[in-house]
Amino acid sequence: MNKRVFIAINLLLFIFLLLILPHKAHDSDMGFWRNWASLIYEQGFTKIYLQDNVNYHPLFLYMLKLYDVFYHNNDAIWVNIGHVKFFSLLFDFMGLYAVKLVMDKFQIALHHSFYLILNIAYLYNSFMWGQVDSIYTNLTVIAICLMLLEKPVASILFFVLAINAKMQAIFFVPILGILWLNQFELKKAIVAIIAGIVLQFLIIAPFVYGHSLGGLINVVKGAEDFYPVISMNAHNMWCWIYPHGANLTGISDKEIYLGVSMKQYGKVLFLISCFACLWPMLLLYLKKALPMNESSTWQIVFLASILVTVSFFYFNTQMHERYSHPMIICSFIYGLLSRHFALYILSSIAYLLNLEKVLHFFNLQYQTLIFEPRLISFLYFIILSIAFYRFFKLYQLQMALIKAN
Repeated sequence: MNKRVFIAINLLLFIFLLLILPHKAHDSDMGFWRNWASLIYEQGFTKIYLQDNVNYHPLFLYMLKLYDVFYHNNDAIWVNIGHVKFFSLLFDFMGLYAVKLVMDKFQIALHHSFYLILNIAYLYNSFMWGQVDSIYTNLTVIAICLMLLEKPVASILFFVLAINAKMQAIFFVPILGILWLNQFELKKAIVAIIAGIVLQFLIIAPFVYGHSLGGLINVVKGAEDFYPVISMNAHNMWCWIYPHGANLTGISDKEIYLGVSMKQYGKVLFLISCFACLWPMLLLYLKKALPMNESSTWQIVFLASILVTVSFFYFNTQMHERYSHPMIICSFIYGLLSRHFALYILSSIAYLLNLEKVLHFFNLQYQTLIFEPRLISFLYFIILSIAFYRFFKLYQLQMALIKAN
């Protein structure tokens, strides 16, 4: 399949999905989008962060402004709010750009990309739920691919956009940082930093002009404890810690055990898990064992990305069911490179089950074993275990090659 056919098929598929875009979505989230879009229309974009209930980062609010421009009256804004799904779906397809970068680099046939874009688990967050995790996810994955291709300026620009979509992107900073050090050139670094600062200023400039920058800063500062409970429907480690059937959305994560809060226990486990994958990556960099042109380096990077994502989701409190979203595309890219797709299949199943358990989009029987929170949690544990196994196997291979040379 040539490039033109690849683009044409995906364009037609995107248009088809838009035509059948379901009206059903997560009612609470759509209520927020509707309210924020209306506020932007009535009071102006630059003032939006003066509102107490606005808690999303700027990039999505820019998209709501574009939505307002298209519908340009309040009644239409309210009635058609489901069409905001367009933006998230667009970024689902933007993820194919990252996939194509990988396929071009390693001469993988383009048709393999359809195993991602036709995956219901990959599309569910945008197409059914109406959430926006695909935006920061795919901007981050593109940034990682561009850094691996030794294009730090473009990588930093995409990552600045990702941070301005959702703060969860910040957990990929160590991975990008190690890759940047691995190819460091002072001139490129200076250009990348300046470009990133300029782009960041352009993004926040309207809020500086509207005297609402303080509101944006409060959003960033207050993101961590917005829902200070054990879990916001994430079927993770905490399903096993508390009694079966316990409502984890109603239990404070400030609860103390042996002098330490549940939140702190989660954070420590998360940091240990991240250290276990990031430290070996750093050692490989120091040993000059991360050659950018090798498939093994790309596999290590995307395994680390899976591990950071799942560790964040699995161990921390306050997690929403959607917060493991990046593992889908990261495990798919790893599968393309390694020809091992078990992680991709398991990630898709676990993610789909967790989201459908909450949304009830398909009106299934949700009291059956397949939707049991502890079963879904166990699937995530298997994903974490396999990813660590594959990661350390590659790490040992790279270290063995160093000793052999």
